[in-house]
Amino acid sequence: MGNEVEKVDRRQVLGAGVVGAALVVFPEACSSSSEPTDGGIDAKVDVTKDVQKDTAPADTAADVEPDATLVDGGGACESQQTDWTRPINIMKAGIALKGTAYAFEDPRFSDMAFQEDRILVINPLTGNGYVAMSGVCTHMGCCPQYFKQCEYTTPGGVGLCVAPSEVDGGIEGGPDSGAADAPDAVADAESDAASDGGPPQLLTDVLWCPCHGSIYDAKTGEAIDGPAVSTGSLQTMKVCVGGGYVFVFIPDNGFGPGTAPMCGTTP
Repeated sequence: MGNEVEKVDRRQVLGAGVVGAALVVFPEACSSSSEPTDGGIDAKVDVTKDVQKDTAPADTAADVEPDATLVDGGGACESQQTDWTRPINIMKAGIALKGTAYAFEDPRFSDMAFQEDRILVINPLTGNGYVAMSGVCTHMGCCPQYFKQCEYTTPGGVGLCVAPSEVDGGIEGGPDSGAADAPDAVADAESDAASDGGPPQLLTDVLWCPCHGSIYDAKTGEAIDGPAVSTGSLQTMKVCVGGGYVFVFIPDNGFGPGTAPMCGTTP
């Protein structure tokens, strides 16, 4: 009998251990897209979900950026945070240098056209600071990629953006390299975009949608070429920078939780 009691007690302890382990919340595995070979920056999806500091493992809690909107050390932005604010750690997101971008998904956001939840934070090569906008193409809901510079052509009438390996005597065109100020060619895109079969045009700070070739101004979200010109510009968002974060103020468009974007598909 004594052995039987001892066995029951051990099972109870093991059961309690399993229940206790179930309370520990682990971050989800990353599912970011690989960067395209043409130099555009594709989605680097932040998929951490509501990590609770009091139950998260000690060896992971410090490395995880939670979905919680209120963080300490936000500098001048700290008092502006709301339940609709998303903090993006500048160093972790890789957007400290000009000419970089970060894409993430947040279910609080539903874009105006397709109710998808992708958002872009951009540190433009030109301009005066960070910008944030919807990361969902207004034409068919695909995912535009950021280019700090690209050679733009329209083969077959469809826009194609390819990052040059060198521009103006040595400015690197790769997705992670910083660069000095470069001429802003976006303004010329509306009037000087290459015609079918024409020479490539150098554009700066643009978003290009690989599905159907739409081009957007990466500083304003304006649709400047391709089919998106007829469907509208990208929705921009207020940002605040402080304490090593870019705080994105997510607009409530009234559609409820957003859905995963159709990245990598061609409807």
